[in-house]
Order: sequence, then C-alpha cells, then structure tokens
Amino acid sequence: MTTLLTLSIKKGDPQPIYVQIYRQIRELILAGRLGAETRLPSSRALASELGISRSTIVTAYEQLLSEGYVRSTRGAGMFVMPLSPDHLLHVRNSGELEIHSSTKSTIPDSPKPKPFDIDTALFELFPAKDWTRRLAASWRREHPDLLSFHDPFGHMPLREAISSHLSLWRGFECAPENIMITSGTSDAMDLIFRVLAQPGDDIWMEDPGYEIIRHGIRSNGMNVVAVPLDEAGFDLGIAKEIAPKAKIAIVTPSRQFPFGTIMSLTRRLELLDWAHHSGGWIVEDDYDSEYRYEGRPFPAMAGLDEHSNTLYLGSFSKVMFRSLRLAYLVCPPHLTDGFRETISKQGTKASFVAQPALADFMESGAFGAHIRKTRRVYAKRLVHLQSTLSTQAEGLLVAPPQTSGLHLVAGLGDRISNHMTDKDIVEAARGNNVRVQALSDYYQNKPCLQGLVMGFAGHNETAIDDGVSRLVASIKSLLS
Repeated sequence: MTTLLTLSIKKGDPQPIYVQIYRQIRELILAGRLGAETRLPSSRALASELGISRSTIVTAYEQLLSEGYVRSTRGAGMFVMPLSPDHLLHVRNSGELEIHSSTKSTIPDSPKPKPFDIDTALFELFPAKDWTRRLAASWRREHPDLLSFHDPFGHMPLREAISSHLSLWRGFECAPENIMITSGTSDAMDLIFRVLAQPGDDIWMEDPGYEIIRHGIRSNGMNVVAVPLDEAGFDLGIAKEIAPKAKIAIVTPSRQFPFGTIMSLTRRLELLDWAHHSGGWIVEDDYDSEYRYEGRPFPAMAGLDEHSNTLYLGSFSKVMFRSLRLAYLVCPPHLTDGFRETISKQGTKASFVAQPALADFMESGAFGAHIRKTRRVYAKRLVHLQSTLSTQAEGLLVAPPQTSGLHLVAGLGDRISNHMTDKDIVEAARGNNVRVQALSDYYQNKPCLQGLVMGFAGHNETAIDDGVSRLVASIKSLLS
C-alpha cells in the first residue's frame, strides 16, 4: 500500500518500535489518508517491507484493534473503521496532527493531584481502553438519537442497566420508565424543585450538608431549613419544630455527607411515615453508597417506601469520573408525567453522547467489576490513612473509625482545638501544597464542629504518607 510506505522507524527513539508503528498508522487514519474500509497489509508483508519482526507489527495492529481504529475479519485481514464524529483531535495550522485522546489512563501535562482533595479520581485503575473502545463502538452502531431528538428521560438501555444495578446493589426495585438521566446532582435537584416546590417553600436538609444543594434551593426561591444531626442521622422531631410546614426533606441516609453517619431504621421509618401522612416528599441522595468496605451496601431508603413518596438520586461521578457529567433520578410513577413535561419545556441538559457506551459498560459487567476493584483499593487506602493519622498526628487530629466512603472527617485534637480553627489549618496546609477542607464550611447554623474533610481514594499510600507529614508540619507551624 502506497500510503503505508511513508511509515518510518527511528531506532534511537525511546518509544518501542510497535508504538511508533501504531501511532503513525493511527495518525494516517485520523487524518483521512487511510479511509474507512481500507485494508491494511498483512502483518507479514508490512514487517518484510519495514525490515522488522512480524510480532512487532502484530502488536501494533492489536493496539489499533483494541481502540476501535480497525476491525479484523477472519481470513480477510484488518480494515479501517469509520471515524467517530466526536474524536478529540484537531489539525494545527501547520498541518501537523495533534491528538488529544490517549491510550494511557493519565494525562501527562495534567497537574498532579494534591492530597487530600476529595474530588480526585483514581483514574489509573479506570479501564480507559475498554471505555474508549465502547465509546467508539457506540458511534459505529446506528443510533439516530445521537445526532437528533431523543427521549428527554435518556437512553432506554442505560435506564434499564441502572434499574438492574439498583436492584442488585441497593435492594431497590424500580422500572426503567421512572428513571431519568440528568447532567448531575444539581440538574436533578433543579428538576425536583421545579416540579414539587414553589418559591417561598421551606425545604429541610441536613446540617452539615452539601453547599451546592443549599445554593440550588436558594436560587429557586425556596428557604433552606438546616436540621442538626445526631448519631442516628436526620431528626424529624427537630425538623418539625424548626419548620412544621416543610414539604421536602433532602437526606443522605446510607452515608451522610460529610460525616458518614447512617440513618437509623427508626428514623427512616419515621420520615417515610411523615411523607405519607403529610403529602411531603423525601429526596434520597445516594452519592457513594457503593463504597462500603465491610458487608454489603445498606439497602436504599427508597426500597422501604410503600407509598411512593421518595425520589432517589444517584451519580456516576464517584464510580466513573466527574467529567462524565451523568447522574440519574428515580421518581415515583405518578410523578413521571410531571417530570417529563418539565424536561420537555426546559430541554434536557444531560449529553446523550456517552449514554449508549455507559449502558454497554454496565450491561457487560465491567461497571460492577470496576466497583469491586476500586473498592478493594480504597479500603486499603482508608486503613492506611487512619493508621498514619493515629501515629503521625496523635493529639492533633482525631479520625473516628469508619468502614465506608471516599473521604474521612478528622476532628481537631486536644493539643490544638483551643489554639486554631479548621480554616486556619486549611490555609496553612494550602501553603504547604496540601488540600483539605474545613468541616465548618459545610454548616449553615452555628455553633459548628471543627474538623478537616480529607479525601483518600485518589491518593496512593506514598502520597498519603507525604500529605500527612506536610499537614502535621502545617499544624505545628501554627502552634509555634
């Protein structure tokens, strides 16, 4: 093939020869110089032409095959696949091709994550090649919805996969017809407020709690009613005393954010009974329930609701990656028409592009396998962080035992509680290249507890050791 005669091998190049061949063929495909259905020469013929071993060409071809650039037909050879319309590439003005996608699971020029950022994903464990292949394959199939109108509730196969996932992992049975795909937690909450609330309504939420949700309540003209927590979670009795006319309660019963408290069964049943008899609604935010390291995850509160007063909110940000920007909302059957009408009027915000690939990822079992793999790693990192804090930060920080989640809350120890605030520590740590969050920032009401919110999932043991060391040095600098 004339085009492939342009391939060259640089013997002094640090890249393996098969990588050089793979990259050059990939660039020819992306530039359109090797069109769709073009047959590649046999591995034997190309190896002879370039004067290299056949196994090197086979390895390069296998890489192209795994990423969806070519397909293999038994007895006929390798053929170039049609280009995906969303390939992340552009051609520089000079004509040099710059490829933004990568077969590696990290981006070389991306900033190094700082311990203990709670938003850092463990991308080195993410099956990036498998995901890329499924994403490319979803464009090769005929999905008219990818380029035109689609169901405002989202891709039905994905909703079916979510339904199966919730049944298996959360003990919660729901019909795919009642699941809607959203662009994230904020999008889902905004839909809930538009359908179920009016400006001026009181909405209960936990204190401390998620600031983005508080902002969403206020931006829709409703009143945030912050309900203090205790060891059993959300207290309905206190909530009624503060705002007896509230019609919506937003809770995180399986793992309270940020403390990790599990709402007791008694409290759950009381809240469900309140919703049934008052005509109120419960929004169950189940943001990272897959990550419970001892035993199975607790069943969803929505699974206990016999009267369909609970709306269940889940996200893919913790299991997959934040930039995917996909979440889902399960609404009671009798609310489906109202949500569909609202979404149809304002337009859906959730991108459809990745939904077929995500459906395939879940249906194949790869999603569950990824959860199980990351859960093992995260469990070890949690134990390591707890152990490191107990030895290096004794008397400075106190981390209660926990067996779930992707972050922990460390309270201020006796040696420092009267000398500094959590915000003082956050500022000092920032100057030492450590990122922690002040627990007090999650409160609406005063007084509030002091502590540090520390993510561990995206940081290996070496980073944890180094981060704790620098965090302790930052705290001690405030004592001197």
